[in-house]
Amino acid sequence: MQTLKTWANVSSISRSRQGKTTQSILGNLDLAFATIHSTVGTGKYWSDGWGIPEDVRRLLDVHSKRMGKVRAGSLYTNEETLPSIQWKSQKRVAMGKRSVLVQDGSFATPINDGTLPPESRTARFQLLSPELAIPGSPRPAWVHLSGTGDQGYGMRRDVGALLLQQGVSSIVLESAYYGTRRPKRQTAGKLRRVSDMLSLGNATIEETLLMLRWLRAAGFWPLGICGFSMGGVNAVLAAACCREFPVGVVTLCAPYSAVPVYLEGALARACDWRALQRDLGESCSCVLGHGVRHGTGPASSTSTPGAISSYAARRAAEERMAQILTVTDLRRVPPPPVPAATILLQADDDAYVPTDSPEVLAGAWATAEKPEIRRVNGGHVWAFLAQRRAFAQAIIDASDSLSGRFAQPPLSHVQTRPSWPDRLTANRLHN
Repeated sequence: MQTLKTWANVSSISRSRQGKTTQSILGNLDLAFATIHSTVGTGKYWSDGWGIPEDVRRLLDVHSKRMGKVRAGSLYTNEETLPSIQWKSQKRVAMGKRSVLVQDGSFATPINDGTLPPESRTARFQLLSPELAIPGSPRPAWVHLSGTGDQGYGMRRDVGALLLQQGVSSIVLESAYYGTRRPKRQTAGKLRRVSDMLSLGNATIEETLLMLRWLRAAGFWPLGICGFSMGGVNAVLAAACCREFPVGVVTLCAPYSAVPVYLEGALARACDWRALQRDLGESCSCVLGHGVRHGTGPASSTSTPGAISSYAARRAAEERMAQILTVTDLRRVPPPPVPAATILLQADDDAYVPTDSPEVLAGAWATAEKPEIRRVNGGHVWAFLAQRRAFAQAIIDASDSLSGRFAQPPLSHVQTRPSWPDRLTANRLHN
Protein backbone atom coordinates (compact mmCIF):
# COMPACT_ATOMS: atom_id res chain seq x y z
CA MET A 1 0.00 0.00 0.00
CA GLN A 2 1.04 3.57 -0.57
CA THR A 3 1.90 6.12 2.06
CA LEU A 4 -0.90 8.52 2.96
CA LYS A 5 -0.38 12.01 1.58
CA THR A 6 1.18 14.41 4.05
CA TRP A 7 1.13 11.75 6.73
CA ALA A 8 1.66 13.57 9.97
CA ASN A 9 4.78 14.75 11.60
CA VAL A 10 6.27 11.68 13.21
CA SER A 11 9.29 12.81 15.18
CA SER A 12 12.48 11.07 14.23
CA ILE A 13 14.81 13.79 15.53
CA SER A 14 14.91 15.53 18.87
CA ARG A 15 13.59 19.03 19.22
CA SER A 16 16.18 21.44 20.47
CA ARG A 17 15.55 25.17 20.64
CA GLN A 18 11.80 25.12 21.09
CA GLY A 19 11.62 21.71 22.78
CA LYS A 20 11.12 22.86 26.36
CA THR A 21 8.64 25.58 25.39
CA THR A 22 6.58 23.19 23.26
CA GLN A 23 6.63 20.54 25.96
CA SER A 24 5.40 23.05 28.51
CA ILE A 25 2.57 24.31 26.30
CA LEU A 26 1.32 20.89 25.21
CA GLY A 27 1.72 19.36 28.65
CA ASN A 28 -0.26 22.23 30.14
CA LEU A 29 -2.94 21.71 27.47
CA ASP A 30 -3.44 18.18 28.77
CA LEU A 31 -3.63 19.40 32.37
CA ALA A 32 -6.03 22.20 31.47
CA PHE A 33 -8.26 19.83 29.54
CA ALA A 34 -8.32 17.35 32.43
CA THR A 35 -9.26 20.12 34.86
CA ILE A 36 -12.07 21.42 32.65
CA HIS A 37 -13.21 17.88 31.94
CA SER A 38 -13.55 17.19 35.67
CA THR A 39 -15.19 20.44 36.77
CA VAL A 40 -17.54 21.57 34.02
CA GLY A 41 -21.02 20.11 33.80
CA THR A 42 -20.58 16.37 34.10
CA GLY A 43 -18.73 15.87 37.40
CA LYS A 44 -15.96 13.37 38.06
CA TYR A 45 -15.27 9.69 37.59
CA TRP A 46 -16.25 7.20 40.29
CA SER A 47 -18.83 9.45 41.99
CA ASP A 48 -20.62 6.31 43.26
CA GLY A 49 -17.48 4.65 44.59
CA TRP A 50 -16.03 1.23 43.87
CA GLY A 51 -19.16 -0.65 42.85
CA ILE A 52 -20.95 -3.73 44.14
CA PRO A 53 -18.27 -5.86 45.84
CA GLU A 54 -19.48 -9.08 44.23
CA ASP A 55 -19.28 -7.49 40.76
CA VAL A 56 -15.76 -6.24 41.44
CA ARG A 57 -14.68 -9.66 42.66
CA ARG A 58 -16.22 -11.45 39.67
CA LEU A 59 -14.69 -9.04 37.14
CA LEU A 60 -11.26 -9.24 38.74
CA ASP A 61 -11.46 -13.02 38.55
CA VAL A 62 -12.34 -12.86 34.84
CA HIS A 63 -9.59 -10.37 33.99
CA SER A 64 -7.05 -12.35 36.02
CA LYS A 65 -7.66 -15.38 33.80
CA ARG A 66 -6.21 -13.38 30.90
CA MET A 67 -2.96 -12.76 32.71
CA GLY A 68 0.07 -15.02 32.27
CA LYS A 69 1.94 -16.52 29.34
CA VAL A 70 -0.87 -18.50 27.65
CA ARG A 71 -3.43 -16.87 25.38
CA ALA A 72 -6.78 -17.31 27.09
CA GLY A 73 -9.04 -17.03 24.07
CA SER A 74 -12.62 -15.97 24.69
CA LEU A 75 -13.90 -16.64 28.21
CA TYR A 76 -17.55 -16.43 27.12
CA THR A 77 -17.80 -18.07 23.67
CA ASN A 78 -16.20 -20.94 21.80
CA GLU A 79 -14.12 -20.46 18.67
CA GLU A 80 -16.98 -21.43 16.34
CA THR A 81 -19.38 -18.79 17.65
CA LEU A 82 -20.21 -15.90 15.32
CA PRO A 83 -22.31 -12.90 16.32
CA SER A 84 -25.86 -12.80 15.01
CA ILE A 85 -25.78 -9.30 13.56
CA GLN A 86 -28.84 -7.14 13.05
CA TRP A 87 -28.11 -4.74 10.21
CA LYS A 88 -29.75 -1.33 10.22
CA SER A 89 -29.22 1.83 8.21
CA GLN A 90 -26.99 1.61 5.17
CA LYS A 91 -25.59 4.40 3.05
CA ARG A 92 -23.05 4.72 0.30
CA VAL A 93 -20.76 7.73 0.42
CA ALA A 94 -18.42 9.01 -2.27
CA MET A 95 -14.87 9.54 -0.95
CA GLY A 96 -12.62 10.78 -3.68
CA LYS A 97 -12.69 8.16 -6.43
CA ARG A 98 -14.09 5.47 -4.14
CA SER A 99 -17.64 4.57 -3.26
CA VAL A 100 -17.78 3.68 0.44
CA LEU A 101 -20.33 1.60 2.31
CA VAL A 102 -21.22 2.76 5.84
CA GLN A 103 -23.35 0.17 7.61
CA ASP A 104 -24.75 0.17 11.16
CA GLY A 105 -24.99 -3.16 12.94
CA SER A 106 -25.70 -4.58 16.38
CA PHE A 107 -25.54 -7.92 18.17
CA ALA A 108 -26.10 -9.32 21.63
CA THR A 109 -23.02 -8.96 23.79
CA PRO A 110 -21.52 -12.28 24.90
CA ILE A 111 -21.27 -10.97 28.47
CA ASN A 112 -24.08 -12.85 30.17
CA ASP A 113 -22.94 -12.87 33.81
CA GLY A 114 -24.96 -9.86 34.96
CA THR A 115 -22.00 -7.46 35.16
CA LEU A 116 -23.28 -5.23 32.33
CA PRO A 117 -26.26 -2.88 32.82
CA PRO A 118 -29.28 -3.57 30.58
CA GLU A 119 -28.54 -0.53 28.40
CA SER A 120 -25.11 -1.93 27.49
CA ARG A 121 -26.10 -5.46 26.56
CA THR A 122 -26.53 -4.75 22.86
CA ALA A 123 -23.19 -4.16 21.14
CA ARG A 124 -23.27 -1.59 18.33
CA PHE A 125 -20.80 -0.78 15.60
CA GLN A 126 -20.30 0.76 12.18
CA LEU A 127 -18.72 -1.05 9.25
CA LEU A 128 -16.79 1.14 6.81
CA SER A 129 -15.82 -0.75 3.68
CA PRO A 130 -15.06 -0.08 0.00
CA GLU A 131 -18.20 -0.89 -1.92
CA LEU A 132 -16.27 -2.80 -4.54
CA ALA A 133 -13.29 -5.04 -3.85
CA ILE A 134 -10.62 -6.01 -6.40
CA PRO A 135 -10.82 -9.77 -7.12
CA GLY A 136 -7.95 -11.71 -5.56
CA SER A 137 -6.62 -8.74 -3.59
CA PRO A 138 -6.23 -8.63 0.19
CA ARG A 139 -9.22 -7.22 2.05
CA PRO A 140 -7.69 -5.87 5.28
CA ALA A 141 -9.94 -4.80 8.12
CA TRP A 142 -9.31 -3.34 11.57
CA VAL A 143 -11.43 -3.09 14.70
CA HIS A 144 -11.24 0.40 16.23
CA LEU A 145 -11.69 0.66 20.01
CA SER A 146 -12.70 3.80 21.89
CA GLY A 147 -10.63 5.81 24.30
CA THR A 148 -11.86 7.06 27.67
CA GLY A 149 -15.09 9.03 27.24
CA ASP A 150 -15.06 8.64 23.43
CA GLN A 151 -18.78 8.50 22.69
CA GLY A 152 -20.02 8.01 19.17
CA TYR A 153 -17.84 7.14 16.19
CA GLY A 154 -16.37 10.54 15.21
CA MET A 155 -12.58 10.40 15.56
CA ARG A 156 -12.35 6.70 14.79
CA ARG A 157 -14.53 7.07 11.70
CA ASP A 158 -12.20 9.85 10.51
CA VAL A 159 -9.28 7.43 10.81
CA GLY A 160 -11.37 4.82 9.00
CA ALA A 161 -11.96 7.26 6.14
CA LEU A 162 -8.20 7.68 5.75
CA LEU A 163 -7.78 3.90 5.72
CA LEU A 164 -10.41 3.51 3.03
CA GLN A 165 -8.16 5.48 0.70
CA GLN A 166 -5.90 2.43 0.78
CA GLY A 167 -8.72 -0.15 0.69
CA VAL A 168 -8.66 -0.94 4.42
CA SER A 169 -12.07 -1.59 6.00
CA SER A 170 -12.96 -0.69 9.57
CA ILE A 171 -15.26 -1.89 12.32
CA VAL A 172 -15.84 1.02 14.71
CA LEU A 173 -17.12 -0.54 17.93
CA GLU A 174 -19.16 1.49 20.40
CA SER A 175 -18.03 0.68 23.94
CA ALA A 176 -20.37 -0.41 26.68
CA TYR A 177 -21.32 2.53 28.94
CA TYR A 178 -20.85 5.02 26.06
CA GLY A 179 -23.18 6.58 23.52
CA THR A 180 -26.35 4.56 22.94
CA ARG A 181 -25.06 1.98 25.45
CA ARG A 182 -24.82 4.47 28.32
CA PRO A 183 -26.73 3.63 31.52
CA LYS A 184 -29.55 6.03 32.37
CA ARG A 185 -27.99 7.37 35.58
CA GLN A 186 -24.59 8.00 33.98
CA THR A 187 -23.72 11.54 32.91
CA ALA A 188 -22.00 11.69 29.53
CA GLY A 189 -18.92 9.43 29.48
CA LYS A 190 -18.13 9.65 33.21
CA LEU A 191 -18.22 6.14 34.64
CA ARG A 192 -19.90 6.15 38.05
CA ARG A 193 -18.08 3.22 39.62
CA VAL A 194 -14.66 1.64 39.31
CA SER A 195 -16.39 -1.66 38.58
CA ASP A 196 -17.87 -0.01 35.47
CA MET A 197 -14.38 0.38 34.02
CA LEU A 198 -13.64 -3.30 34.64
CA SER A 199 -16.98 -4.22 33.07
CA LEU A 200 -16.38 -1.96 30.06
CA GLY A 201 -12.96 -3.52 29.45
CA ASN A 202 -14.31 -7.05 29.77
CA ALA A 203 -17.10 -6.39 27.27
CA THR A 204 -14.74 -4.66 24.84
CA ILE A 205 -12.28 -7.57 24.81
CA GLU A 206 -14.97 -10.20 24.25
CA GLU A 207 -16.89 -8.20 21.64
CA THR A 208 -13.67 -7.49 19.77
CA LEU A 209 -12.86 -11.19 19.60
CA LEU A 210 -16.34 -11.83 18.18
CA MET A 211 -15.95 -9.10 15.56
CA LEU A 212 -12.55 -10.41 14.51
CA ARG A 213 -14.06 -13.86 14.10
CA TRP A 214 -16.90 -12.42 12.02
CA LEU A 215 -14.51 -10.47 9.79
CA ARG A 216 -12.38 -13.55 9.24
CA ALA A 217 -15.42 -15.69 8.37
CA ALA A 218 -16.57 -12.99 5.96
CA GLY A 219 -13.28 -13.23 4.07
CA PHE A 220 -11.47 -10.15 5.34
CA TRP A 221 -7.71 -10.50 5.72
CA PRO A 222 -5.35 -9.37 7.22
CA LEU A 223 -6.97 -8.27 10.47
CA GLY A 224 -5.95 -5.99 13.30
CA ILE A 225 -7.05 -4.08 16.38
CA CYS A 226 -6.29 -0.44 17.08
CA GLY A 227 -7.14 2.15 19.69
CA PHE A 228 -6.29 5.47 21.26
CA SER A 229 -5.43 5.68 24.99
CA MET A 230 -7.74 3.23 26.83
CA GLY A 231 -8.72 1.87 23.42
CA GLY A 232 -5.07 0.97 22.87
CA VAL A 233 -4.94 -0.86 26.21
CA ASN A 234 -8.00 -2.90 25.29
CA ALA A 235 -6.57 -3.53 21.82
CA VAL A 236 -3.46 -5.12 23.34
CA LEU A 237 -5.57 -7.09 25.83
CA ALA A 238 -7.85 -8.42 23.08
CA ALA A 239 -4.89 -9.34 20.87
CA ALA A 240 -3.29 -11.13 23.82
CA CYS A 241 -6.38 -13.38 23.97
CA CYS A 242 -6.61 -14.03 20.22
CA ARG A 243 -5.30 -17.53 19.48
CA GLU A 244 -7.25 -18.42 16.32
CA PHE A 245 -5.25 -16.41 13.77
CA PRO A 246 -2.56 -13.70 13.79
CA VAL A 247 -3.66 -10.08 14.21
CA GLY A 248 -1.88 -6.76 14.05
CA VAL A 249 -1.98 -4.15 16.82
CA VAL A 250 -1.58 -0.38 16.60
CA THR A 251 -1.94 1.92 19.60
CA LEU A 252 -1.73 5.68 19.99
CA CYS A 253 -0.90 7.11 23.44
CA ALA A 254 -1.70 3.87 25.25
CA PRO A 255 -0.22 3.43 28.74
CA TYR A 256 1.48 0.23 29.81
CA SER A 257 -1.03 0.15 32.69
CA ALA A 258 -3.98 2.21 33.90
CA VAL A 259 -2.35 2.53 37.34
CA PRO A 260 -0.13 5.57 36.58
CA VAL A 261 -2.93 7.12 34.49
CA TYR A 262 -5.34 7.38 37.43
CA LEU A 263 -2.78 7.86 40.20
CA GLU A 264 -0.16 10.12 38.62
CA GLY A 265 -1.37 11.46 35.27
CA ALA A 266 -3.64 14.36 34.38
CA LEU A 267 -6.71 12.13 34.72
CA ALA A 268 -6.06 11.72 38.45
CA ARG A 269 -7.63 15.13 39.00
CA ALA A 270 -10.81 13.95 37.26
CA CYS A 271 -11.38 11.18 39.84
CA ASP A 272 -13.77 11.63 42.76
CA TRP A 273 -11.32 10.56 45.46
CA ARG A 274 -13.65 11.71 48.24
CA ALA A 275 -16.36 9.33 47.05
CA LEU A 276 -13.82 6.52 46.86
CA GLN A 277 -12.57 7.30 50.36
CA ARG A 278 -16.13 7.27 51.74
CA ASP A 279 -16.73 3.90 50.12
CA LEU A 280 -13.53 2.31 51.42
CA GLY A 281 -14.93 0.65 54.52
CA GLU A 282 -17.87 -0.94 52.72
CA SER A 283 -15.91 -2.28 49.76
CA CYS A 284 -12.62 -3.43 51.25
CA SER A 285 -13.46 -7.11 50.96
CA CYS A 286 -14.28 -6.85 47.25
CA VAL A 287 -10.69 -7.43 46.20
CA LEU A 288 -9.84 -10.21 48.63
CA GLY A 289 -7.44 -12.58 46.94
CA HIS A 290 -6.21 -9.94 44.48
CA GLY A 291 -3.32 -8.49 46.47
CA VAL A 292 -4.97 -5.87 48.72
CA ARG A 293 -3.92 -5.88 52.34
CA HIS A 294 -6.52 -6.82 54.91
CA GLY A 295 -6.57 -6.37 58.67
CA THR A 296 -3.63 -3.97 58.95
CA GLY A 297 -3.10 -0.29 58.38
CA PRO A 298 -5.46 2.22 56.78
CA ALA A 299 -6.60 -0.25 54.09
CA SER A 300 -8.09 -2.59 56.69
CA SER A 301 -11.73 -3.54 56.24
CA THR A 302 -12.30 -2.43 59.84
CA SER A 303 -11.03 1.08 59.14
CA THR A 304 -13.28 3.90 57.95
CA PRO A 305 -12.38 7.31 56.55
CA GLY A 306 -13.69 8.88 59.77
CA ALA A 307 -11.21 6.91 61.87
CA ILE A 308 -8.11 7.94 59.96
CA SER A 309 -6.66 11.15 58.62
CA SER A 310 -7.71 12.58 55.28
CA TYR A 311 -4.22 11.95 53.95
CA ALA A 312 -4.27 8.33 55.06
CA ALA A 313 -7.73 7.84 53.57
CA ARG A 314 -6.53 9.19 50.22
CA ARG A 315 -3.51 6.90 50.34
CA ALA A 316 -5.76 3.94 51.15
CA ALA A 317 -8.01 4.78 48.20
CA GLU A 318 -5.01 5.07 45.90
CA GLU A 319 -3.66 1.75 47.11
CA ARG A 320 -7.00 0.11 46.46
CA MET A 321 -7.14 1.61 42.98
CA ALA A 322 -3.61 0.45 42.18
CA GLN A 323 -4.38 -3.09 43.27
CA ILE A 324 -7.58 -3.29 41.24
CA LEU A 325 -5.98 -1.84 38.12
CA THR A 326 -3.17 -4.41 38.06
CA VAL A 327 -5.46 -6.35 35.69
CA THR A 328 -4.82 -3.60 33.09
CA ASP A 329 -1.02 -4.06 33.25
CA LEU A 330 -0.03 -5.02 29.71
CA ARG A 331 3.28 -6.43 30.94
CA ARG A 332 1.36 -9.29 32.56
CA VAL A 333 -0.38 -10.60 29.43
CA PRO A 334 1.03 -12.50 26.44
CA PRO A 335 2.75 -10.21 23.93
CA PRO A 336 0.96 -9.30 20.69
CA PRO A 337 0.68 -12.30 18.32
CA VAL A 338 2.85 -10.63 15.66
CA PRO A 339 5.36 -8.17 17.16
CA ALA A 340 6.51 -7.16 13.64
CA ALA A 341 2.92 -6.08 12.91
CA THR A 342 2.62 -4.19 16.20
CA ILE A 343 3.24 -0.43 16.19
CA LEU A 344 3.11 1.67 19.35
CA LEU A 345 2.77 5.42 18.81
CA GLN A 346 3.39 7.77 21.72
CA ALA A 347 3.17 11.53 22.03
CA ASP A 348 6.34 13.18 23.34
CA ASP A 349 4.57 15.56 25.73
CA ASP A 350 1.75 13.37 27.00
CA ALA A 351 0.58 14.36 30.49
CA TYR A 352 -2.05 11.61 30.72
CA VAL A 353 0.08 8.50 30.27
CA PRO A 354 3.78 7.73 30.90
CA THR A 355 5.66 8.74 27.76
CA ASP A 356 7.99 5.75 28.05
CA SER A 357 5.10 3.26 27.88
CA PRO A 358 6.14 1.80 24.49
CA GLU A 359 9.68 1.20 25.70
CA VAL A 360 8.39 -0.35 28.94
CA LEU A 361 6.23 -2.78 26.99
CA ALA A 362 8.89 -3.63 24.42
CA GLY A 363 11.26 -4.46 27.25
CA ALA A 364 8.70 -6.57 29.11
CA TRP A 365 7.52 -8.65 26.16
CA ALA A 366 10.05 -11.48 25.80
CA THR A 367 9.92 -11.89 22.03
CA ALA A 368 12.69 -12.22 19.46
CA GLU A 369 11.13 -9.47 17.39
CA LYS A 370 10.08 -6.25 19.07
CA PRO A 371 7.18 -3.93 18.26
CA GLU A 372 7.97 -0.80 16.35
CA ILE A 373 7.91 2.41 18.38
CA ARG A 374 7.02 5.71 16.74
CA ARG A 375 7.08 9.07 18.45
CA VAL A 376 4.65 11.82 17.47
CA ASN A 377 4.62 15.50 18.36
CA GLY A 378 2.25 16.89 20.94
CA GLY A 379 0.50 15.83 24.09
CA HIS A 380 -2.39 13.44 24.68
CA VAL A 381 -5.13 15.84 23.60
CA TRP A 382 -3.12 17.12 20.65
CA ALA A 383 -2.44 13.58 19.46
CA PHE A 384 -6.17 12.84 19.56
CA LEU A 385 -6.90 15.93 17.49
CA ALA A 386 -3.96 16.14 15.12
CA GLN A 387 -2.20 12.78 14.71
CA ARG A 388 -4.87 10.81 12.89
CA ARG A 389 -2.82 10.48 9.72
CA ALA A 390 0.12 9.11 11.67
CA PHE A 391 -2.26 6.66 13.31
CA ALA A 392 -3.77 5.60 9.96
CA GLN A 393 -0.35 5.22 8.35
CA ALA A 394 0.78 2.92 11.16
CA ILE A 395 -2.32 0.76 10.60
CA ILE A 396 -1.57 0.53 6.88
CA ASP A 397 2.04 -0.40 7.59
CA ALA A 398 1.01 -3.09 10.10
CA SER A 399 -1.43 -4.52 7.54
CA ASP A 400 1.34 -4.68 4.97
CA SER A 401 3.58 -6.48 7.45
CA LEU A 402 0.88 -9.08 8.13
CA SER A 403 0.21 -9.60 4.41
CA GLY A 404 3.89 -10.15 3.77
CA ARG A 405 4.28 -12.72 6.55
CA PHE A 406 1.13 -14.81 6.51
CA ALA A 407 -1.01 -16.45 3.89
CA GLN A 408 -4.74 -16.14 4.37
CA PRO A 409 -5.73 -18.70 7.05
CA PRO A 410 -8.25 -21.38 6.08
CA LEU A 411 -11.90 -21.12 7.09
CA SER A 412 -12.34 -24.78 7.91
CA HIS A 413 -13.17 -24.12 11.57
CA VAL A 414 -16.07 -21.79 10.72
CA GLN A 415 -19.35 -23.68 11.01
CA THR A 416 -21.77 -20.81 10.44
CA ARG A 417 -21.93 -18.34 7.57
CA PRO A 418 -21.57 -14.73 8.69
CA SER A 419 -24.66 -12.53 8.56
CA TRP A 420 -24.46 -9.79 5.93
CA PRO A 421 -26.61 -6.68 5.50
CA ASP A 422 -28.14 -8.11 2.32
CA ARG A 423 -27.26 -10.39 -0.59
CA LEU A 424 -26.36 -7.44 -2.83
CA THR A 425 -23.84 -6.06 -0.34
CA ALA A 426 -22.32 -9.46 0.19
CA ASN A 427 -21.91 -9.99 -3.55
CA ARG A 428 -20.33 -6.60 -4.03
CA LEU A 429 -17.87 -7.09 -1.19
CA HIS A 430 -16.86 -10.55 -2.40
CA ASN A 431 -16.64 -9.77 -6.11
